[in-house]
Amino acid sequence: MALAQSSGSSASSAAAASSTASPLIPTGISVTCSTFLTTLNSDSTITTCTKALLTATSSSSTSSAAVSSALTNLCADSISSSCPDSLLRGKITEFYTACTVELTTSPNSNVIRIYDVIYAISPMKSAVCSKDDSGNWCAKASTASNSSASGLHATSTPITAADLQTPLSASSSETVPNMVIFSSTNLPFCFLTPALDATSLCTTCTRNILTAYITFESNAPYGPGIANSQILATQPALYSAVQQKCGSNFLNNVVQAAGGISTGSNIFHSGAVPMIDGAVQNILALAMGMVTLAVSAL
Repeated sequence: MALAQSSGSSASSAAAASSTASPLIPTGISVTCSTFLTTLNSDSTITTCTKALLTATSSSSTSSAAVSSALTNLCADSISSSCPDSLLRGKITEFYTACTVELTTSPNSNVIRIYDVIYAISPMKSAVCSKDDSGNWCAKASTASNSSASGLHATSTPITAADLQTPLSASSSETVPNMVIFSSTNLPFCFLTPALDATSLCTTCTRNILTAYITFESNAPYGPGIANSQILATQPALYSAVQQKCGSNFLNNVVQAAGGISTGSNIFHSGAVPMIDGAVQNILALAMGMVTLAVSAL
């Protein structure tokens, strides 16, 4: 309630403070939300986490060997120790509590973008680190049976690293993840789309990639509701397509472990959660780093 009752003058003060702290922290938001994001921007635990992930995903080469090396680094136990799920789940809970208004009743797209990226770090890492039954990286898999790509790599237009980012504003030199590209290509799900046929969709990689998200979401529900996510809103359609084309048993064990999923699932609907320029810059750069790695694997 305190968020909803913030006065205009307090909001203006928060906006001014946030703008001097970092151009990546949205202005015109509640004091509580602005304070949280400012604190997050200098949070040493998040900085340590994201720097470890950024180091693992940084590579100047897109060769197959370089991508495999980067994947090995990203998926190492040491990275999980530096950036545990428990840390990210905790920050997600704090984020939702501090910015409930901006995430739900009066949605702020810039706040939602930051929430989305923080939320997606852990399941996206798990998805990128998934392997098929032969031990091959799913991010490097191709189910192409002819000259036309299919399966994980079925994108209608080649994606470049430049496509993955967009200017924060017309007058800003800062860049942020291009959420339109993330969503329209189903990039967080390694390009899996509902339109794929059963042969391409019903694979071990599909199961492992969706498992990464379902498992995380069961432990940390997406506060605003998945349908309101800028990058994960396509997940319910993908899940439905898998259920239809692969059978209800395809993800049965995963669903049971997550406590059940249905059209009205808490996972896919609103579930109230009971650094050049600081951590926020690192978080946004990390998202682009991980998806650049996924694109490089194509």
